[in-house]
Amino acid sequence: MKKFGLALAGLAIAGVCPAFADNTDTATVSVSGTIVAPLVATVDNGLTLPHIVKPKATLSDTTASPSTGTSTLAYACTAAGVGTATYGAGANPFAGGVASAASAATTASNAVFVGAAAVGVTGQCAKLTVTGETGYAFLTTIGAPTAAAGGVSVTATNCSSTAAATVLAGGTATVYCGANISVTTAATAGTYSHSFPVTVTYD
Repeated sequence: MKKFGLALAGLAIAGVCPAFADNTDTATVSVSGTIVAPLVATVDNGLTLPHIVKPKATLSDTTASPSTGTSTLAYACTAAGVGTATYGAGANPFAGGVASAASAATTASNAVFVGAAAVGVTGQCAKLTVTGETGYAFLTTIGAPTAAAGGVSVTATNCSSTAAATVLAGGTATVYCGANISVTTAATAGTYSHSFPVTVTYD
């Protein structure tokens, strides 16, 4: 009787306690982030350099061959788009009577132009507008200019935003560019054209 009673008691307990099972649960994780607007560089106007004098080929007393002189012009642009021209000796058509003058003598009679032709004295910085994410900064890098042609070559480029990062205040910023050129006796008087790439990258 005792054994039978114990067996019944065991069955009763087993019926009251459920069998143990795996305990699982699922939580949902939200995912959020920010998509940054891409950088876009747009050229508003190209670079127009001030006029420069072609070097004159001369005969050497000892070799009887033409000289290979070079005229140079460095044109730098500020962050406000103001260009400054610095000429090599003899390259300045606005020298005011001083052959070695590095800057234009704007009061000289040969520096007075009519209407838009005054760009010959002052030049015009290239203007690029860069758009992107507000508050972000970008770096500006300048690629290699096109190869020398017709006795004219771009030897350096001078852009206002290459020394440090530029912040996109309000999602936009402006970059101004000038350039250095060299002109040899092989050049022909008249207009010329060159180009160089400007790359902007988030910093």
